Amino acid sequence: MRSGPRPTRTGGPGTPLLEVRDLATAPEPGGLRGVGFQVGRGEAIALFGPGARTVVAVLAGRVPLSDGAVLLQGAEQPRGIGVGHYVGPAPAGAGTRTVEEHLAARARLRGDEPRPGASVLDVFPMLRARARSPLGALTDGEYRLLGLAEALLSRPRLLLIDGLTPGLAGPHLETLPVLVRRLLKAGAGAVIAEPVISVGVAVGTRACVLGDGRVTAEFTAPRPARIAESLRSARPPMSQAGP
Repeated sequence: MRSGPRPTRTGGPGTPLLEVRDLATAPEPGGLRGVGFQVGRGEAIALFGPGARTVVAVLAGRVPLSDGAVLLQGAEQPRGIGVGHYVGPAPAGAGTRTVEEHLAARARLRGDEPRPGASVLDVFPMLRARARSPLGALTDGEYRLLGLAEALLSRPRLLLIDGLTPGLAGPHLETLPVLVRRLLKAGAGAVIAEPVISVGVAVGTRACVLGDGRVTAEFTAPRPARIAESLRSARPPMSQAGP
């Protein structure tokens, strides 16, 4: 295990937006044992398999590292600090501020008028119907939509997505990948842990399959059938009962 601080490096023009080196977490089921990958500007890496959500949680500062390093534009980041805009399920105690008030406040943080915060709701009819609901009353799916609405306002350089589809159905399953690709086209990068293979592949420019806490396969042109096959190969064999 590493000890002591490392010197901070700054990256040149060819430096990846995000570099993940040998991430490891506490030795427990679903823990990471040495995950590494890179993400460039305009790229999205879709993660599949056990540990995919843990990678996103580590990058968001929600799960501690036991080893490894995260570099943002060539500079190593302090452990426990989120390195991107998180989109995921609703946290406990999300608060009483309404969706509309929350987005208006986000718009003001950027120096915009509150109106852009309200107009972004036009992209999400389900969220517009909840505009006057407190954040604490949102479902996990609605909270994911709120996270994407915030991203459309703030244009973050890195998106960390803990599932696009859980808790959602219908037309959102088609429009959400389009919205993420719009952010990528503007120069953002993304790391996505998505349980629906077809959705993850629709967003990801590359894909990694995890097994036993490590990357077991990486695809530069991911196709759902190859991802599914790789997931089956990475799955540990089932124990057999009986003599």
